Amino acid sequence: MPVSESQLLIGSGAWGTLLGFGVGLGAQPQWLLPHVLAVGGGLVGGTVGVAIWRLGKPRSGPVAVWNSTVLWAVHIGALSWAYVITHKPEATFLGRPPEGRTGEGGFAMLGSTALGIGLGIGLAHIPQLGTLSRRQVAYVDLGGLTGGLAFGLVGLGAGYLYSGDWNDATRIAIPATMAGIGVGLLGSALLVGRLLPNLPLQSDQGTLIELKPPTVSILPTGSSGVNFSATLLDGTF
Repeated sequence: MPVSESQLLIGSGAWGTLLGFGVGLGAQPQWLLPHVLAVGGGLVGGTVGVAIWRLGKPRSGPVAVWNSTVLWAVHIGALSWAYVITHKPEATFLGRPPEGRTGEGGFAMLGSTALGIGLGIGLAHIPQLGTLSRRQVAYVDLGGLTGGLAFGLVGLGAGYLYSGDWNDATRIAIPATMAGIGVGLLGSALLVGRLLPNLPLQSDQGTLIELKPPTVSILPTGSSGVNFSATLLDGTF
């Protein structure tokens, strides 16, 4: 499978799952609809992603830009949901009985994922961003992760020192994490554009995993024995 196709398949399946989950949780937070639509959304999203690749065959770089954009939009939605939970515990999905559960988290995930998909498609069509390699996009993602963790931990510590309550500290840490993600993504994007050459990891049509079949070799070593060798796993990863 070409790398860009596998990227699109994985990404579209994941984002389709979140869209389905968001619709289900927002519409029926007390019952099984979120689970059913999450599975269905993943299947539909993956199928659509494969169809898009077969028709347009986008390169690995633009697909990586799209996946990265949706990824961070989803993170912002999840953090928004977490902030709501600090005020309304009934908005919790995991670890809480369905009775009395509210669907604000579903709307947060649905809105952020849909916004990320649209924004990602637009960014992937910008010529300057479309020429990025997967390695460069990965460095930008690493910057967002580093910034989010750093700002979030500082906000959590400062909030606890100020209030003495972990719930109140979380209300400070969550906005700080969002700000850190933005600063990290922007800073790493500027550094990547200036300092790193535009060298892709491999060709867009390369394979993600290529395994060779096992081999067995038996060679005589003289009149008294043989040399036996076997290779069970070999290939390119």
